[in-house]
Amino acid sequence: MSALDQFADAVDLKQRFELPDEILDRLPELPILRRLDLSNSFAVDERVMVVISRIHTLRDLDLGYTPVNDAGLACLAQHPQLRRLRLSFCTGVTDAGLAHLSRTQLRWLDLSYTRVTDAGLAHIAAIQSLEELHLESCSRVTPAGLARLPSGLQLYLDETL
Repeated sequence: MSALDQFADAVDLKQRFELPDEILDRLPELPILRRLDLSNSFAVDERVMVVISRIHTLRDLDLGYTPVNDAGLACLAQHPQLRRLRLSFCTGVTDAGLAHLSRTQLRWLDLSYTRVTDAGLAHIAAIQSLEELHLESCSRVTPAGLARLPSGLQLYLDETL
C-alpha cells in the first residue's frame, strides 16, 4: 500500500502494527478523504494523531481498539468536519480526554468498553450536535450521569447499568 489513490474518499489502515511515513504523509493531501479506518492498529500514536488533525475533509474516523489516549484526542478538538468517531475499547481514553471532544461537531460517538464515568459524560453533554451515543459496557456510568445528557439523544447502553 505504498501508493494511495489521490481520489480516495475512504482509506482502510486497520490492523496495522506500523504506519510508514510515506502513507501518513499522503493522507492530508487526499482532497476528498472522508473516512479513515485505523481500528485495531497498534501504530496509532501522537504522530498519527497529528496527521489526522491535518485531514480537514475527514468526517468519519474509526479508532476502535487502538492505543489512542487523551493527548491524541486533543488533536481532534478543533477538527472542523468530523461527525463520526469510534473509540470503543480505547482504554487510554479518560474523562479528561473527553473534554477535548466538547468543542467538536460530532453527531455519532462510540465510547463502548471505555473507562468513561459520569464526569466524562458532562463533557459529552456539551456536544450540541450529538445525535447518537454508544456506551455499551461502560460500568462506571450511573443513572445520574445519564440524566445530564440532552433529551432526544439516542443512547445505546447494553450492559452499562
